[in-house]
Amino acid sequence: MTAVFDKEYYDLDELSENLNLLVDDYNDTIDGFQIEVTSITKSEDNMVEVDMYYRTDEDYAAFNNVVFNETLLSKALADGSINGDVTLAGLGESGISSVADIAASKTRYHVLIYNEPISVKVPGKVAYMSDSLHMDEDGWISLKEIPEGSIVLPANLYIIYK
Repeated sequence: MTAVFDKEYYDLDELSENLNLLVDDYNDTIDGFQIEVTSITKSEDNMVEVDMYYRTDEDYAAFNNVVFNETLLSKALADGSINGDVTLAGLGESGISSVADIAASKTRYHVLIYNEPISVKVPGKVAYMSDSLHMDEDGWISLKEIPEGSIVLPANLYIIYK
C-alpha cells in the first residue's frame, strides 16, 4: 500500500506501532502467525509505503474487511460466489461471454474475486475479466478508472484465468 503522508502531525513511528498492534491482535485471534508487517518506509516526497505479508487470501480479506477470493471457477459458481449470468470481456479473440458459458467450456479456470481498487497479478494466463479492468504489458491488472475516494467498490471485480 502506498499513501500520501503529508501532514505535520503524522508520525511514522505511531503508524508503525498502531499497525503492528492491529496485526498482533489479528494473529492472536487466529492462534498463530498469519500476517506480518514487513516494512514501513517514508520517501522524501511524503509518500509512505507499507509492505505486508499475508499467509492466505482469506487472511487478507478478513484483516482488510474486503472481498478477496481466489478459487476454481466451478467452485465459485457452485457456492454462489459468482453468478453464471455475469458477462466478462475476453482477451484476444474471445469476445464477451457469460460466466456460465465460460465454465461450460470444460477448461479448468480459476477466478479471482475482489472489491477494492488495487492492482493485481494472477499466476496464470488471463482469459476473461470485468470490463472495468485493464491489463498492462507486464500483466498487472487494475481499474481503468478509480472512483475518487473509493476504498471498497460497490460491485465485485472478476478475473478468470488458466
